[in-house]
Amino acid sequence: MAPPTWSKPTLERPYQSESWRSHLTPWSPYPLNQESIQLPQHALSDDMAVAYTFMGEVQTLLFSEFPKLNAVQKYEAAQEQDGRILAWYNSLPAEHRWDQPPFLIVPATVDLA
Repeated sequence: MAPPTWSKPTLERPYQSESWRSHLTPWSPYPLNQESIQLPQHALSDDMAVAYTFMGEVQTLLFSEFPKLNAVQKYEAAQEQDGRILAWYNSLPAEHRWDQPPFLIVPATVDLA
């Protein structure tokens, strides 16, 4: 067996390099006994790390800053956060977007090794 050709993960976001984002992992829908399919699970891991970084900011806005804002500021802040969330969602691979035909529900535990 040949050694892996993709780069070693970094500590900050281990799967952010393009070689990892395009790496496909065999996945089968347990407990169904079906042929496995190839999914960009490493890309999903990295995308979730990105979401976790800005979701903290969304929560801070909603739970601590929002009550202090006037109506126009609330609208503008909500529009800005909505834009960030939509941009993130639109950057996901089609297999991980619920509004795309190849969407799959993946298990909560995924082996990314």
